[in-house]
Amino acid sequence: MQRHLSALNQFLAFYEIDVEYPTEPAETYQVTTLRSNDFISEQEMHRLLESMERPIDSAARDFLIDRNLAIVHLIRYKGLRPKEIASINMGMINLAQSTMEFNQTLYKLSGKPIEHIRAYLQTIEPLKQPRLHSQDPLFVSYNNRSQDYQYDYDREEPKRLSTRSIQEMIKDEVKLAGLRKLSAKHLRNSCILDHVRSGQDEKEVLHYFHLTHPYSLHRYKYYKDNLQDEK
Repeated sequence: MQRHLSALNQFLAFYEIDVEYPTEPAETYQVTTLRSNDFISEQEMHRLLESMERPIDSAARDFLIDRNLAIVHLIRYKGLRPKEIASINMGMINLAQSTMEFNQTLYKLSGKPIEHIRAYLQTIEPLKQPRLHSQDPLFVSYNNRSQDYQYDYDREEPKRLSTRSIQEMIKDEVKLAGLRKLSAKHLRNSCILDHVRSGQDEKEVLHYFHLTHPYSLHRYKYYKDNLQDEK
């Protein structure tokens, strides 16, 4: 039974389905309850963004400030997963209208997100810059040693930033900000909770966050309804 439960949890984690079964057999199974430390607070988010905007005399890191800020904004305020951000192509972005269409969902990027995206694209030299309305990746991998964006000459396109690089970047920025251990999941959890609190239709929330099952929202609803009790 324990082996089967472990396999189920690995399967759900692979598809990033926010349901986890207990590892010990029991007569009934309950979804793991969310607590306040599963989210990033407004104060923590403010501190993180403030830290990310501040240069630290590191040539590679400081050069990528706008790129990294754009990514963090997309996770916290649009709810995208790192692997989804890594898969964004230039053809999905409309810089003129400040929108992005991804997985049949239209995202409005007005304000900070689009400002950081535009500023980041300007840091890439013209010959390596992702082409508008193409399958080129929006976020390009960066080589810290050569201090230059990477280009895949075999595919004749910029090299795509990996999911792991995004996760490691967030880990590094959180550490620089002097915060507790936080990941993209904390940021995305907070975005989902914002939508649940707003009273949006459940089907709309499921579609917006690309969740596959209504059970994925139960933990957030339960947390919202019992937030005062936890306080």
